[in-house]
Amino acid sequence: MRAYEHPSYQTDRAKTGRVGEEAVAAHLGRCGYNILHRNFRIGRLGEIDIIAEKNGVIFFVEVKTRTGLSFGLPAEAVNKKKIEKIRKLASAFMANRYKESDDRAVEFIVAEVTAAIEKGEPTVRDIKIIREAF
Repeated sequence: MRAYEHPSYQTDRAKTGRVGEEAVAAHLGRCGYNILHRNFRIGRLGEIDIIAEKNGVIFFVEVKTRTGLSFGLPAEAVNKKKIEKIRKLASAFMANRYKESDDRAVEFIVAEVTAAIEKGEPTVRDIKIIREAF
């Protein structure tokens, strides 16, 4: 069994991801964003980590948390397939939440979170917000 297939690794990864998402949501709140939705999901299509609003613009935020760079920078994990899914989910969210005449501006953000494991727990070290990511 490879390390990344081990159940404890999957649990640790999920916990690290949740800690990263919490930190980004708090950071956005401090920066004046209103969090509209967390973990917006439609069936098997996937999910958008955070949907926020500021100054009339709707922001769709993909959070990527890493404890090391052996797999590259966090934002590099947002590939074409993931971008397509996020765009589809964003369209569905907008269609369900707003009238077509609302004509709201949207923007896609990737939030890179660097974390460390201290005493077995993930701790956020840095958050980098990449606006207009795609």
